Amino acid sequence: MGFSSLILVSLALAALIATASAGPPYCEASNSTCFPPDTELAAFNKSVDGRLIKNKPYGLPCYKATYNAAACIEIAANKGNASWRVQQPAAVMYPIWENSGGDKGCPVPPLPANGSAPAPLEGNCTLGSVSPYIVNASCVDHIVNTVKVAAKYNLRLRIKNSGHDYFGRSSSQGALTIWTHYMSDTELIEDFKLCGSSQTRPVVSAGPGMDVEQLYAITGKYNYVSPGGYTPTVGVSGGFVLGGGTGPLGSIFGMGVDNVVQFEVVTADGKVKVANGCTNVDLFWALRGGGGAFGVVTRAYFKVYPAFDAVNTFFGQITCPDNASYANLISQMVDLQVPLRDAGQVGIWQAYGKQRAVTIISLHPLRSNATEDPSMAQKLYNPALGANRCNSTSKVAQFTGSSSWNDAYKAFILPIILKNGPVGINIFNLSRLVSYDLMKSKEKLQKVKEFIANLDPDISFLWQNDVGEASTKVAPDATSVHPDWRNAFAFVNIPVVWPWDGNANLGFSKSDRLMWSASKAFDTWTAYSNEDMNFERDFQQSFWGENYPRLIQIKEEVDPDLLFQCPSCVGSEATVRQ
Repeated sequence: MGFSSLILVSLALAALIATASAGPPYCEASNSTCFPPDTELAAFNKSVDGRLIKNKPYGLPCYKATYNAAACIEIAANKGNASWRVQQPAAVMYPIWENSGGDKGCPVPPLPANGSAPAPLEGNCTLGSVSPYIVNASCVDHIVNTVKVAAKYNLRLRIKNSGHDYFGRSSSQGALTIWTHYMSDTELIEDFKLCGSSQTRPVVSAGPGMDVEQLYAITGKYNYVSPGGYTPTVGVSGGFVLGGGTGPLGSIFGMGVDNVVQFEVVTADGKVKVANGCTNVDLFWALRGGGGAFGVVTRAYFKVYPAFDAVNTFFGQITCPDNASYANLISQMVDLQVPLRDAGQVGIWQAYGKQRAVTIISLHPLRSNATEDPSMAQKLYNPALGANRCNSTSKVAQFTGSSSWNDAYKAFILPIILKNGPVGINIFNLSRLVSYDLMKSKEKLQKVKEFIANLDPDISFLWQNDVGEASTKVAPDATSVHPDWRNAFAFVNIPVVWPWDGNANLGFSKSDRLMWSASKAFDTWTAYSNEDMNFERDFQQSFWGENYPRLIQIKEEVDPDLLFQCPSCVGSEATVRQ
């Protein structure tokens, strides 16, 4: 971010703080002097049709004072199950964000190998960073009324769909949360009229709770396809598109922000607004990549495209006997990325230093009567599959017909993601973009290879071929995502995981060191605002770059009292505590 941009941000922040009649410090549930009294809570609950939930820690049965062996077995057995977690009002996907400072909260131990009940835990089981009150919204009016009461009492407000969140943005100590997960209605509209045009096009209309699995199912049903993510708990109309939106079809159709044509959103004044290229244009721009600091999205309209004729899939696992052969494998994988892209392959690969192994998920969507033997991917990957002294296994498959993408997702992608993308764990997730410039430099790629091969063996590495091609054809200022996305070939994740009962400082110290070394290796500090850590040194620059000053100005216009705030979100510099 240039010097002039920094001045603009500083001036806008000063104006934002000066004009706020509410904002930080926010009223929290523990403060009886400002929090709504019981009579007001009862009236509010009535306005949301009795859907206000007073949260309690789901882990209570595993603690000595409230121990219940059978219930604790069920919780311990399911804490790593995404479908279970998404249904718990007091849970998010990653328990680190259920704990507050000093690791106060209610962590749950793993289930013993013999299936017996975990021993009763000593200590206090508290809500920690879980919101004490949550509204299980089922209609837009519930959201409107919640926003109004939060504004009236200056409450700390959060928005949660599935809790798929690496930043702790879905919940907070003392907060009131809007839970949109069950507002997942979808509709395929064949003749949606684009604003400012007489033309129509097919779109999918998605409620705020719609997830990736539902998106692929409805588009496949009607012979279409639309870009989404990998993980089934990703909320398409919420965090996915608000933060940019990457996934396996990004290089073909562009990012999520490139494919949304309209939002319906509840703003801080409690009004429901339409935002598109003709109406509330600035808000529309901010919502396409600027995150959740501008309102509560109640509906989004996404472009859909004619279905693929076929999708070829390739799955590979390669294991090496020693560090030298593993380093050679990593070198082969990095060198293959451009040829694979040129051949139409998309997907992800993950490296595990401890096992000296690489797992590959690769896909090639085909249309317009294009044909390709699914074994072609195996030939493309031969340099890695045949890496010196390493052992490999692989399999290919082909899915055909108008639902081929949804079929490939359910039968191929989803089982692998569920197995290799665990939830219910403590995790910090670093990300960095991989530029086209880096991919053209042998010297820079050598640094990348050495970085991956020499990572701490307990830390895995994920390369995502989810951008490039189509996403580079969009102007850098057309949406509010970081302009560097328009020169991104791929991006990487480096997750740091620590034990269920470990202190977060264990993860922080590793992640902090990684932040510096990864930035040096990939020659950038630019990160994905949906998949990163909330202690980036300069999150404004890392997530939004030159687009940040305009985002701050729009924040001042649509939310002058800072009702919508969250960790490392636009305007969060002005808040006392995240």
